[in-house]
Amino acid sequence: MTDAPTFEFKPCPFCGGDADMFLDEETGWHFVACNACGATSGGCDPEGEEYATRITEWNRRPEAAALAIAHA
Repeated sequence: MTDAPTFEFKPCPFCGGDADMFLDEETGWHFVACNACGATSGGCDPEGEEYATRITEWNRRPEAAALAIAHA
């Protein structure tokens, strides 16, 4: 028996809350969402994109240099 994969999510970029993978039972799509403020990633079709794509997108953050330019 193999264990289900575990995923690590960075804190929410908006409020710092914890995030989890969710399933929209109506559409069958999966998405990452913040448990505190409700911010979400885009959804992924279970027959298309991998969960890893949603997690990578959720965990992506701008580089420090880009932030410095944006706030200059």
